[in-house]
Amino acid sequence: MFSPRWKKVVGDLKGNPTRTLLVVLSIFIGVFAVGMILSSQAILTRELRDTYLATKPAHATVSTPGEDSFDDDLVNVIRGIREVEDAEARRSLSMRARLGPNQWQDVLLVAIPDYDDMRVNFIKPVRGAWPPDEHEVLIERSGLGTLQADMGDSITVELPDGTLRTLPITGVAHDLSRAPTLFTGIVVGFISFDTLEWLGESRDYNEVSILVAGDGTDQAYIQTVADEVYDKIRKSGRDPAFPVVPEPGQHPINFLIDGLVLIMGVLGVLSVFLSGFLVTNTISALLTQQTKYIGIMKSIGARLPQIVAMYLVLVMSFGLIALALAVPLSQLGARAFAGYIAGEFNFDLVNLSVPSNIYLIQAVVSLVVPVVAALIPVLGGSRISIREAISSQSGAGSFGTSLFDRVIQRIRAFPRPVLLSLRNTFRRKGRVALTLMTLTLGGAIFISVFSVQESLRL
Repeated sequence: MFSPRWKKVVGDLKGNPTRTLLVVLSIFIGVFAVGMILSSQAILTRELRDTYLATKPAHATVSTPGEDSFDDDLVNVIRGIREVEDAEARRSLSMRARLGPNQWQDVLLVAIPDYDDMRVNFIKPVRGAWPPDEHEVLIERSGLGTLQADMGDSITVELPDGTLRTLPITGVAHDLSRAPTLFTGIVVGFISFDTLEWLGESRDYNEVSILVAGDGTDQAYIQTVADEVYDKIRKSGRDPAFPVVPEPGQHPINFLIDGLVLIMGVLGVLSVFLSGFLVTNTISALLTQQTKYIGIMKSIGARLPQIVAMYLVLVMSFGLIALALAVPLSQLGARAFAGYIAGEFNFDLVNLSVPSNIYLIQAVVSLVVPVVAALIPVLGGSRISIREAISSQSGAGSFGTSLFDRVIQRIRAFPRPVLLSLRNTFRRKGRVALTLMTLTLGGAIFISVFSVQESLRL
């Protein structure tokens, strides 16, 4: 059998469903936000890294002007460098595609020697033809919306001499080694070398990407090897551009994901604070309603630790209910949000699992944070004397003793009901402060979420 004080806890949970729902929702906000944000962060960071590394991204790339293009002989020389594990050359061609009358879109056409035996920066087919046939083009999937076209349509490109060529879109490909069209404004297409020649270009290469044989995570070492490749190309009589050495293992848009993760982390912290303030306000109001009950319990022998423990267990019960609701819903929210971001950033989610420590963090937020938030009002409400608790005047506070209160009392220009509301508002200044902080945090989170959403759209 439960002792009377635990029966009261159960009665408080069941006796006022509206209040129970309010407190549970207050805790749920923080638990759900933390779970969704941390899970989304874990999924996005891991999946972008893993899917990017699976494409065997180049450690460095060296390009040459059009007149300094090169053939397979130079590529084989580069592959023969001891520090180079592998190398692959391609030819890129910048053109314009006509979208409509006086409407053009920048397009980068890339010709790859062998689509079925790529060595660096793997490109995978999504749908349609593979590899591209003569006079055809595969469009990188992130550029389809910009072109306002799909497989089966055609694009018309303009050659340097003004000639127009029409290329049917026979397939869609995915190139994770490049930033998506959303961020570059350039649509990428893939063609054959026969198509390249048909467009009036040489069949030679104008860029070579390498993989180093040593430590592929050491950017200084990679730069040294890239400089050696650069020198080889220069000694062949060409004038290459300086090597491009990206941060090892980092996708070109990884800094955007890092920024998004940072913003999400800040929103998670704000959500926890908001949840804590809501709990403090709600428990404070509950204790005010039960002031006489506390007086009665003390009059029949209840001690301060017993009363404090009773209310803290009540708060933990609210937290357990919130945890049971928030964990599954936060995982659904995380998967939906991660899927949306992955779509915008043009990468795929393969594994949607999350680290188990995220569930532990949610448990802490649902059980420990509410208890800490409720501790001050619970201690303050439980320390009230029997006389103050039972007296009908309890809760009147000490309004009128401070300078601010006296200023409020001198206001006479408003009707009496307005003046009464004004004085009652500031009768418990601590509660007013908590309410204002709660509203401020809620507004800050609201503005932050919509600001991030609009930033992604621009």
